[in-house]
Amino acid sequence: MNASASAEDYVTGRADTLADFHALLTRHAPVPAALTNRHGDRFSAVLSQRQLDTLTLAVVDHSDGDLIAARTATDIRVNPSTAYLMVVPVTSGVTLAQAGRRLTLDVGQIAVASLGMPHLMQFPAAARTFTVIIPQPQLDLPSALLRDMLASPLPHDRPAVRIAAAVLRELAETFTELDGQTGIQLARHVIALTQTGLADAAGVRTGGRGTRDLTLLSDIIDDLLTRLSDPGLTPQAIADAHPFRSADSMPCSMPKGLR
Repeated sequence: MNASASAEDYVTGRADTLADFHALLTRHAPVPAALTNRHGDRFSAVLSQRQLDTLTLAVVDHSDGDLIAARTATDIRVNPSTAYLMVVPVTSGVTLAQAGRRLTLDVGQIAVASLGMPHLMQFPAAARTFTVIIPQPQLDLPSALLRDMLASPLPHDRPAVRIAAAVLRELAETFTELDGQTGIQLARHVIALTQTGLADAAGVRTGGRGTRDLTLLSDIIDDLLTRLSDPGLTPQAIADAHPFRSADSMPCSMPKGLR
């Protein structure tokens, strides 16, 4: 197992056995899970993980194995978390099971899971998967609404869902390249876009702070809708085109994740 880290909270590591990969995740992942491989000892994987502001972003490339990652009730007692996990398949489908639901995500789809509840993810051989851990306080949405969406397909016909999915897929390819300030700005955009996408998927509009969020994001969404086919549309371009104002100039009702 080889692993390295930088001062910018970036970790990359390669594992050639399942045991080494589990050790890598146990050392670096915020909420490690139990791992099994249905193909026996044949296994290799590369982890790229980075902390951007309050988000933990990770890409796992693995081959030679049908990997299953399960977070059990015991794991939750040992390493409790209230955060949410956005799951973004990049090259192959991913199966997600939680709250009595089971969903197979295709490339281009996204789903949400709760790290505070038992869940299982199954990855086929030769898969690249991107995940984003978002702290619960950053998502200004009712917990009951989020519970109803766990391991459920987010409807791709909803504009905000498509935009969030497109940004997350691009972020999977570029998050290791972003400079510090751009990364922080983009992390705040990602939180806001994810929140808007989840609300749009549920067909609701939040009141109070959430309504202000949607107003704040309207110019970003309009810009993205007109530029989805632009080859120059990257996370850094989005962050540069729509810089957030300073915290002191923002309305007091803005969510913590946007300050």
